[in-house]
Amino acid sequence: MESVEKSIFNAAKSVFCRFGFLSTSIQTVADLALTSKTSVHYYYRSKENLYLKVLSDVIKNCSSDDSVIIWFFLVEMQTNKAMFLKTLNKIENKDWQLFINQVIKSNISVAVDAWLNE
Repeated sequence: MESVEKSIFNAAKSVFCRFGFLSTSIQTVADLALTSKTSVHYYYRSKENLYLKVLSDVIKNCSSDDSVIIWFFLVEMQTNKAMFLKTLNKIENKDWQLFINQVIKSNISVAVDAWLNE
């Protein structure tokens, strides 16, 4: 049986990857994890902390040619750039930081078209 903390993490990963930071609520994560909002706050303290943990895990466990993850980053950048950049600065993987910073500096629509047409 999965621990409550792991269940919350897995639920959050699913919801964040599908809906992004702004459209995700702690209640949605708690419902999917079959637990309470109180439990989510107990383990992760805030939606921002939970997002940071999920995003860090996603970056650690994917390769730079993973177009789904790249698309997720681009959507998050466009919908909530300030939070995304704040989170990115806390991630230790410098290669990903450089990659995402290059995407930010470039024309995002051109980058998306290039990935979609590969």
